[in-house]
Amino acid sequence: MLVLTRSLDRDASEEGIRPQVILSGIIGMPIAGAATLIRLLLRRHRLWWDDLLAGLSALSLLMTGVSGKLLYSINEDSTIPQSSRVGLYYIVAVTFDTTIWLSRLSLLLNIMRLGHFRRRLSMAAVLFSIALIILVAQIFWVCIPQDNHNQWKSDTVPQCTLGKQVAINQITTDFFADVVLVATPLLLLKSMLIKSKHSRALWTRLAASFSVAGLTTIVSIAHTVYLLEGSPVSLIVSNVQMSVSVVICNFLVLSAALHKLWAKYYPSTKESSQEPTLSFRAAERPPALPQDTMTSMMTTFECRTEDSQGLAVESPDKPDTQRKDLEIV
Repeated sequence: MLVLTRSLDRDASEEGIRPQVILSGIIGMPIAGAATLIRLLLRRHRLWWDDLLAGLSALSLLMTGVSGKLLYSINEDSTIPQSSRVGLYYIVAVTFDTTIWLSRLSLLLNIMRLGHFRRRLSMAAVLFSIALIILVAQIFWVCIPQDNHNQWKSDTVPQCTLGKQVAINQITTDFFADVVLVATPLLLLKSMLIKSKHSRALWTRLAASFSVAGLTTIVSIAHTVYLLEGSPVSLIVSNVQMSVSVVICNFLVLSAALHKLWAKYYPSTKESSQEPTLSFRAAERPPALPQDTMTSMMTTFECRTEDSQGLAVESPDKPDTQRKDLEIV
């Protein structure tokens, strides 16, 4: 969570890292917000559920940033009521989970919008939603009883100690989400048929876009390590994790828009949709037959086709024009 260790004013090291925590939010959150805004502008005429979830994740990130800034600006001279301080802590803790998981749901629905594995991805989306509900609920069932023991709500900067059980639940759900978001695109890319330069460019963009989804796994692992150690560095890593998650859920749409912009000003000299680019080497043509042999074969062929049922024979070299390339933007 964004606030997972002891109160910042309880320990000198935590007090010293407070400026870095605020700085990590100031740098990452505007970038994530700008990426989401551009994405929504690009897709304003054909919005879908993945766009809505991307917008909600950015809104949740904004709430985290504002609440965290207010919370970590509290000192002994602050006039903010104690109940409001506790409320700020809960907002920061809850919006961390909502930002991460709404971003993951947006990316998952983005994959689903491509038209593959819809049934399985729908089940995964339900499991993602259940995981989000459990992670949010555990904040309350851990922190509310804990106040009876250590009176954390009375601290200058209220902060609940969530413990290893919460960290284990977070590790488990993060691992499941990362496996789904990395394995599914790999299967999708493997099943795609590269038939033209346009589809090859689409394959490249998909591979690059979904490869960066692995960054969330790396940041999540780092956050978990610092979290289990009780290090205040987990506060910085959590800010980075939220910002990276929001940016990545928008990356596929933004990369497709950049490709279209590039193709508009630097168009290809050949019609990509008409020139096949197969993933295997075409067979070599057989040597030319003598003229008399060719004439005999053509005569035999014409005789045999007189009794046919009018079946059309398609040239194997004719490109398949019925399969449409996927569109992201």
